[in-house]
Amino acid sequence: MPQGTVPGTPSNPILSFLPLIFIFGIFYFLLILPQQRKQKKHQDVLDALKVGDEIVTL
Repeated sequence: MPQGTVPGTPSNPILSFLPLIFIFGIFYFLLILPQQRKQKKHQDVLDALKVGDEIVTL
């Protein structure tokens, strides 16, 4: 082991952020991306409405 290093710590600071980046990636793909797609689809439906269209609510 080289002198000046503490045992048990990663040598590269980027490695300590990998779990955080991984969790953010999962969060993005499971929560944020589907919500953005849903909002876009909803906006497309609203944009396609014309005056006189019949709207049925549930």
